[in-house]
Amino acid sequence: MSVEVKLTDEDFHQIKNWFCLAFAKKSPEDIDCNDLRLNTKLNVMWEAYRIDQTEKHDHDSFGVK
Repeated sequence: MSVEVKLTDEDFHQIKNWFCLAFAKKSPEDIDCNDLRLNTKLNVMWEAYRIDQTEKHDHDSFGVK
């Protein structure tokens, strides 16, 4: 079973805040590699989301749908 979930910009900010709170007291060497990979994935997803939103906004501004 698969489910498509869409996150908002605010969702990405909240997730990033959780990550920072969870690992703020640790040195980078002490953070598990899987956690760092997940953080990287979230950053890539967030950037893709922001690009998508910018493109949608640009298209809408020019009357293209």
